[in-house]
Amino acid sequence: MAEETKLSGLEKAAILFKVLGPNLARPLFKSLNETDIMKIRSKMDEIGNVSFESKKKVLEEFYFNFMSEKMVKSMEHLANPFAFLNDLMDEQVLLLLREETAKISAIALAQLPSERVAKIITRLEPETQGQVMIEMGHLVDIPLEGIESIASDLAEKALGLPKFHKISTGGSESLAELLDHLDVKSEKQVLDVISKEDPQLAKDVKKSHFTFEDLSLIPDNLMRELLRSIEASDIALALKGQPQEFKDKLYNNLPERAQIILEDELRLVEGPQPRRLVQNAQQAIVDKVKELQKEGKINMADILESDMIE
Repeated sequence: MAEETKLSGLEKAAILFKVLGPNLARPLFKSLNETDIMKIRSKMDEIGNVSFESKKKVLEEFYFNFMSEKMVKSMEHLANPFAFLNDLMDEQVLLLLREETAKISAIALAQLPSERVAKIITRLEPETQGQVMIEMGHLVDIPLEGIESIASDLAEKALGLPKFHKISTGGSESLAELLDHLDVKSEKQVLDVISKEDPQLAKDVKKSHFTFEDLSLIPDNLMRELLRSIEASDIALALKGQPQEFKDKLYNNLPERAQIILEDELRLVEGPQPRRLVQNAQQAIVDKVKELQKEGKINMADILESDMIE
């Protein structure tokens, strides 16, 4: 490899990763993207064995160049890989752990102050509460590598959580707008939490926001207007997993020719289908409702009030 006096920045980074190990070195270079990391890993293979003198020089340079407030903060997070949980609201923690196992949830919650843990656990489903508490009672001698791996996975997942603080100044309308930008799965998770914790807020949000399931409330005349502009293939996918009553409502509001086309499309999607495709099809229909609402052809606020007179 090149002499230590002529080491490139990439070679120095590769040596540092070799000396510290990827798990320790990665948190110190948070600004690096995955492409940069791949380059460093590739260079690690290229440089092979590194002399003691090269390692010493790189570590010394690293120490004097990076021992700043930013590095200290990174090291604090490294010492406590679950420190990111302190920046999350309880609602976000609940969403973060919603699909995790009881053991993963227990490990994460064990890193928080007991008062906060008690508040969060009481908001879990009764069955889940018991499972998580049992797992918390069994948390002994867990390998550090396992803890760091779990923390890393959850920290990455946390980056995609909705930012609840953004709605504090806008009330239910701002929250409805936020929900409009979430995928179907995340949207349902957030609405479930809100409905459980603040039913009135959930009701207010419904006046400005609707989900695919809310389409069952649309009167037949408006449903026919909607379905005229929806592809049969999207309808077929969107109906996967829906109650038969809902399927019948959509089917019966289609013209006879469109019903025949839909039957053909339904045969094409028989059997399990990727969740992503189903949710995309449902979102396409919801987007069309929004479009009709902007045109003044549908008023979902009135429809969702469920106070319609035939």
